[in-house]
Amino acid sequence: MKKQFHYLSNQVKIRTKGRGKLMVIFASDHKTKLEASKDADIVRLFEDFLPVFVFFLLQYDSRISAKAARKSATAAIKALMTDLKKNKVPAWDVKIQTIYPKKSPGYIALLPLGRKGLNTGGIEKRLSELSAFITNCGDNALVAEIKTAAQAALAAITAARDLQQAKEGLIAELAVKVEEARINLADYIYRNLGFMMYKFFDNPSMIEAYFEFPLLRQRVSKKDEEPGNSYSVEIEPSATKEAGFAFEQSAKFYFYNYGEVPVTIYTGEKGATEPEGAFVLEAGAEADKPVTELGPAGSRYLYFSNHSETTKAMMEVVLI
Repeated sequence: MKKQFHYLSNQVKIRTKGRGKLMVIFASDHKTKLEASKDADIVRLFEDFLPVFVFFLLQYDSRISAKAARKSATAAIKALMTDLKKNKVPAWDVKIQTIYPKKSPGYIALLPLGRKGLNTGGIEKRLSELSAFITNCGDNALVAEIKTAAQAALAAITAARDLQQAKEGLIAELAVKVEEARINLADYIYRNLGFMMYKFFDNPSMIEAYFEFPLLRQRVSKKDEEPGNSYSVEIEPSATKEAGFAFEQSAKFYFYNYGEVPVTIYTGEKGATEPEGAFVLEAGAEADKPVTELGPAGSRYLYFSNHSETTKAMMEVVLI
């Protein structure tokens, strides 16, 4: 095989393969250094480079948001399944036993295996058992309230699972787009390097001033494109809760409301009250929001308000 001469290989393209975050850092540094130059040739390079750089960032941010959404949906499913096992199923079982004693024909018709049937196995088995339980309730007026609660639980878990699966597909699609944008951006950076080698052939230090080459020699991180930490937040009825974690002013949040009531979200100082026109996330909705859109500049606390008088609110928050 013919080995290509080293300097004819685009090292930016090679070193940033599968390392989206590294490309963001390296290209952002290059963009900043180009932008600061007053040299007419460099200004022209910057103007050509900027839209390609911005397009890559848009694709990359979209994928990170989708990964955060998937992570959030997965956490939501786990929270809902835990709530089903620890709270809902035991409560239903107790109510059923007040109507049909345990081991009686009426009880067995509803829960052949007792609460164990709904609480053991993988998610698919447990959802199947939950669906069967709803069917078993039929038109029995004595357990109509329990049946309605079971239907609501099944709908919530199914919605969270559907969102998770949808994000899986979106992530796969965006991965292709990110890779295409990365390669295009790497080609533009390589082109800029070639031009500067021509322009500054007698002064190589001028070339190095526009590229942070040591970044390309860093070891690969397994968490290269992982979003930040995920937090589950429950807000009691008619209550406001502070998130309880620190964030930078440049941070961006992904919110997923997997509960049944709207949640008002805002930032402020310690003990801040809900401002007029604060952002409201409806039940079942999701949104990306930078810190700067949630409250006054410099705010250090994130708050969630639940105005429902009867229903607990449930949020998943991912710090991107």
